[in-house]
Amino acid sequence: MDGSGLVIPLILVVAVVLVVAFSVRAAKQRREYDAADGVVASLATPQGRLRLSSTTFYDGQSGRPLAGVHASVEDSGTVHRRFSLTRLALLGPAAVAFPKKLDDRELYLTIEGPEWVVVRAIALKTNPSAAVAAREFVAKVNHAASRLTDPV
Repeated sequence: MDGSGLVIPLILVVAVVLVVAFSVRAAKQRREYDAADGVVASLATPQGRLRLSSTTFYDGQSGRPLAGVHASVEDSGTVHRRFSLTRLALLGPAAVAFPKKLDDRELYLTIEGPEWVVVRAIALKTNPSAAVAAREFVAKVNHAASRLTDPV
């Protein structure tokens, strides 16, 4: 045996180790940035990460004052059920009990400041738990903004 059969598995192992190391390093760097900025909440969206400190809203690297900010979440779309020919051919009349689901629901996260607006669309088909995370983030934004405008 000359060992040439081990080259591809070795390359795959090295690739996996590099991906894991890069992910761990990126997560550590995000935590360091968050600690430096005093971030109390964050939300990952397809368009980028949103972060919140007690006085600042961060969209990417730019920070905006939180005073006078209002956030909201709206949803649109539905989950459709339809019968497919494949299911009908395979299951016959039982296909009625197992319709195909099509999920086209989206969330629209809107954060409005005195002179700026940020809107993010989040598809629920690819990330069903995003609805709860987005609503929690909006609640934290509104709470932090209300503390700045109406101090107790």
